[in-house]
Amino acid sequence: MRGNILFKAMLTFVIANFISGCAGSPVEPDNTHTLPVTKIPGSSPTGHQLWGYWIIHSENPDKPLEVIPARQALMHLNIINFLESSSCSDCLKFAFAGDGPDGSKNIDVTIKHPPYLNKTNFTGFDVRGITILNGSKYFAESGLTMSLSELGDGELINADGYTTLHNPETLGNGIEGYIKGKFASSELPNATLNGYKRHVTEEADNIRNAFYAGKISTVTYQIKFPSGPFTFGYAIDASWAPPIKKPVEDPMKDFGPEANCAEAWKISVQQVEISAGLTEIGGRSELIIDVFDWQGADTISTVKVECPELYDGNVAAQFVENYSDHSEWQIIITNPKFADPGTYQCLIKVEDTENTDSKPWLDLTAYQILKVNISSVDTKSETEPNRLLINTVIRDFSLTFGSISN
Repeated sequence: MRGNILFKAMLTFVIANFISGCAGSPVEPDNTHTLPVTKIPGSSPTGHQLWGYWIIHSENPDKPLEVIPARQALMHLNIINFLESSSCSDCLKFAFAGDGPDGSKNIDVTIKHPPYLNKTNFTGFDVRGITILNGSKYFAESGLTMSLSELGDGELINADGYTTLHNPETLGNGIEGYIKGKFASSELPNATLNGYKRHVTEEADNIRNAFYAGKISTVTYQIKFPSGPFTFGYAIDASWAPPIKKPVEDPMKDFGPEANCAEAWKISVQQVEISAGLTEIGGRSELIIDVFDWQGADTISTVKVECPELYDGNVAAQFVENYSDHSEWQIIITNPKFADPGTYQCLIKVEDTENTDSKPWLDLTAYQILKVNISSVDTKSETEPNRLLINTVIRDFSLTFGSISN
C-alpha cells in the first residue's frame, strides 16, 4: 500500500451528491480504497464531467481510510442537475395550481429526497427554491437588479427572502453557480437579486429548517407573469455539513450549527411612523428589524437599508438587543429627496462576517425587501394640522443640514 501517497490525499472532482436537497458524499468511512461516485449528467464545454469532491485521510497505512466530504460551512450548492438527473427524474416537479392574489398564478414546487439517500446522515438544512427572473428595479448602491411587476417584470410576490446566490452572473462556477434547469427558459434571465421560498419538511421536532431524509416538500410560489415573453431560471440552494455524531439519531442535535446556512436565514421588519410618518415633504419612519441567524448575532457584520428614491447611499441600523432566537436592530429612515406619494422598495442587507473570506460569487448576505409608502400631504387628517407637517420638515432639514440660528 502506498500509505505515504494516500496520506491526506485529496481527490478533486466537483461536489455532485445530493444530501436531502443538499450536496455531499453518500460515502461512509470504510475499509476499502474504492470510492463510489455519482455522475452528474452533462459535461462542460471542454468535455470534463462533473463528479465529486472528497478528502481521503489515513493515520497510517495499516488503518482504514477515512472518506471526508470536502464541504465548508459557508458553501452554498445548487443541486438542480442532481434533482433532474435520469436517476431521480421525479425529484423536482412544477405544477400550476390556479390563480393567486393580485393577478398572480400559484405554482406548486415539489422537491423529493432521492430514495437511495434516505439516511438520517443526509438530512439537509435551509433548502430554498430561488426564482431567477428578469429584473428592471436597480439598487445603485448595491449594484443589484431585481424583478418588479410594476415595471413589467415577472415577480415572485410571496418571497420569504432574497439572495444573490446562483444568479446568472455566477454561470460557470460549477455546482456553486447558476445551472440552467430543464424547466427554465433557454434565454438567461438578468436579475442579480432574486426571491426564494423555503422548503422545510413537516416534522414535530423540526426547529432548524431541516429537510428530513426520505421526505417530500411542496411549496406554493405566487408568481406574477408579464404580458409578453417570460424568461426565468431557478435554483435549489442547499446547506449541509457532516454530522458531529454518527449514526444520526436526532438531526436537531447530531448536526452542528455549521450545517445550517452561514448567513441570516430570516429578516422580519416592522415599520413605525414617527409623527406624520413619511410624506412627500419629508417625514421619518422607524424600522424595527429582527434578524434570525443560526450562528448568532456575533456573526453579523452590518445591517443596512438602501432606499434609492428616498435618500442616497446606505443607512446603517443600530444593534438593540439579543433574544433567544434573533437579534433586534433599529433604524430611522427619512425622505430628504421628497419622493412623490407612492410605494417604493427599500433593500435591507444583513451581511455575514464570513463574507470577507467567501468566494466572489458566494455572497453571504441576507436580503429582504420592504415596501415603504410615501403619503400625500392632502391625505392627512384635518384633525392633524399642517403645523405637524411643517415641524416635521423643519426637523428633517435640521437633521440633514444642521441647525439654523436666527
